[in-house]
Amino acid sequence: MSHRPPIVFRIIMMIPLSEIERCVLCNAPTPFRRDNPIEMRTDYVEGYGQLCHPCAATIHQSHPRHAKERFL
Repeated sequence: MSHRPPIVFRIIMMIPLSEIERCVLCNAPTPFRRDNPIEMRTDYVEGYGQLCHPCAATIHQSHPRHAKERFL
């Protein structure tokens, strides 16, 4: 039985790294391409940029009511 990476990572591996949006906090690759509209993304903070899901979850856990305001 072989171990398969999650689907998100398999999709990312098919896209050239120069086209993948990276997290503005930790620089990790996200499942979004640079040309994806921001309205269609999760974990995007307008005026700040794209976050990976772990960074976004950490921010929302630490400051659930003021998560977006932290970046402004």
